[in-house]
Parts: sequence; structure tokens; C-alpha cells
Amino acid sequence: MKGVDKAAALLVTLGTEVAAQIFRYLDEDEIEKISLRISSLKKITPEMRANAFREAYNYILAREYVEQGGFEFAKAVLTQALGEEEARRILERIKRALEGNPFEFLDKADPEQLITLLANEHPQVVSLILANLSPEHASAVFQGLPEEMRSEVANRVDSSVEKEVLKKLEEENPELAEKIKSLMFVFEDLLMLDDRDMQKLIRNIKDTRDLVLALKGATDELKEKFFRNMTQRMALMIKEDMEIMGRVPLREVEAAQQRIIQVAKELEEAGEIVLVRRGGGEEVFI
Repeated sequence: MKGVDKAAALLVTLGTEVAAQIFRYLDEDEIEKISLRISSLKKITPEMRANAFREAYNYILAREYVEQGGFEFAKAVLTQALGEEEARRILERIKRALEGNPFEFLDKADPEQLITLLANEHPQVVSLILANLSPEHASAVFQGLPEEMRSEVANRVDSSVEKEVLKKLEEENPELAEKIKSLMFVFEDLLMLDDRDMQKLIRNIKDTRDLVLALKGATDELKEKFFRNMTQRMALMIKEDMEIMGRVPLREVEAAQQRIIQVAKELEEAGEIVLVRRGGGEEVFI
């Protein structure tokens, strides 16, 4: 499909309301070409719609990669995911248009289309998309995701986004909201680790700065749990670093906590520790 064909297919897929808003950002020549193409297209197949939608999706996702880690990072990720030629083509377009909100198009897309698009994506990609949607839209998309994906996605989104989405879910589907909460694993749940597993977790945290940051936002009970399961020397060093560090942005604390949670999950997947989730009941050992 040529560029104008893809644009026509995408606008038809998005519907008249969204298409009208997009036209406001185009010049007269572009509007004329696309309108002519829309009127001349005899049939837009489901495959054409899906291809146009996925290309637009890949484009805005690539822009986010660029903003997060620069062009080299985006190039590496996209090349691995899409191939060298497709990655190069997308990045060239991004260089010409790195302004505005790249997620505006997705926030106006039909939730069912997004659910279909995201169903097979990595949970980290899905959490990135949800973080840039309105709470109402994110909630609608979240509810439509495969059940096994929901808790993984919920564990990866920023806590502020998590609260907004769960709040909306509680209004629309309280039963699902409670189920998601029970499947999620948060930093405070590390209190339920037995001491041996906590010691193993601490040994596998490579950067002690993550411990310092994460514990600044922890309850006294959880701090004590960590300190009790490390050497006196290490505990003293971390306490001193916490005092010296002073005030830090909440987002840095939450990011450090998420990194530690990720280490814990990797250990759980390897069968080295047991994580107990809220509402999951007590595991029986014999």
C-alpha cells in the first residue's frame, strides 16, 4: 500500500469523528489527496485496516522509544522487533516530526481495536500505552486484555496510573478490580517473604542505591524486615545513605521499588523464592 492508501485506510478505520479531528492538522493538498483516495477505494479489507493501524501504532511507539533513550536505543529496539528496513523507515519519519503527543491517536481509537492490537504485545509495551491514555480509555482497554496479562501489566505501570485505572475499574467492575488487586504484587508484599527468601533477594540486588531509594518509601515494618536480613555493616551503610540522600522524587523511589520487585519475580520464576500475593491465600508447605 502507498502512503496515501494507508492514510485512507487508517482514517476509515478510526471513524468520522477522529478522522475529522486529524484533518484539522493537514493542509488542503493532503486533505484533497486523502479524501479522493477514500472515495475511490472500493473496499478496505480487514487486512488493510489492520496493516494501517499497526503501522501507525509502531510509529508512535517508536517515538516513545526515541524520547526515552534516544535514536540509537530506538533503532536497536525497532530493528530487533521489526527488521532493519522497517526500523530505518519509521525512524526517518520520526526525525521529521518529533513534536506533539504521539499517543493522541491511540487515545481516540476504539478500545476494541487497541485490545486486538495489544493482546500479543509484551506487558511492558502495554503498560507504556496505558500510561499515556486517559483513565477512562485505559480502563476500557485493560478490561478487555487477556486475563493472564492483566496482573503483569498492572505490576508494570506507574503507581499513579495504577491508582487511576483501578479507581475507574472499581466504579465499572468492582469484582474485576478486586481480582486484579489480589493478583498484583507490590513492594510492601515483600513483608510476607520468609527470612531465607528475603536474604536471597537482598543478595541478588546488584545496586545498593536501589535498596536505599526503595526503603525511603517503605513502612518501618518493611525496613526492619530488610535490615534484619542483611549484615549489620550493610544495614548501617544503607541507613546512613538514606539520611545523607535527603528528599528524593517519589517517582525515583517507586522506580527503585519496581526494579527490586522485578528481581523478586525473576527469582520466583527460577523457583528460588516464593512470593505471596495479596488475597492469594496462604500457601501450604509439607
